[in-house]
Amino acid sequence: MPFCKDTAKKLHLAADSESCYKENEPPASPRTATGDYSRSPVPWCGNDMVTNEGSIAEGLMDVASDDVELLTGQKPMTARELAKNYSYIWENHVTNWKDIR
Repeated sequence: MPFCKDTAKKLHLAADSESCYKENEPPASPRTATGDYSRSPVPWCGNDMVTNEGSIAEGLMDVASDDVELLTGQKPMTARELAKNYSYIWENHVTNWKDIR
């Protein structure tokens, strides 16, 4: 059963697939990886968003690991560092993934 993130309550709630897509699918993004991305502001499809939310809800990403450091030679960023480094995206209203630096 798919899950959706209810951001207002910060809870993951069971919902039907269409509700999940409505909540998580980026506007003008295709539903599948083979869809038309010509008008999409992001490089992922609706299926990516819905399955990612489901994985988070089911705890599949709740794993402590040193893989990032082993692969890159650098410690991973904290959520705070990530938000600080990429705050320009919402501050400057970046709407296309090609403008992310």
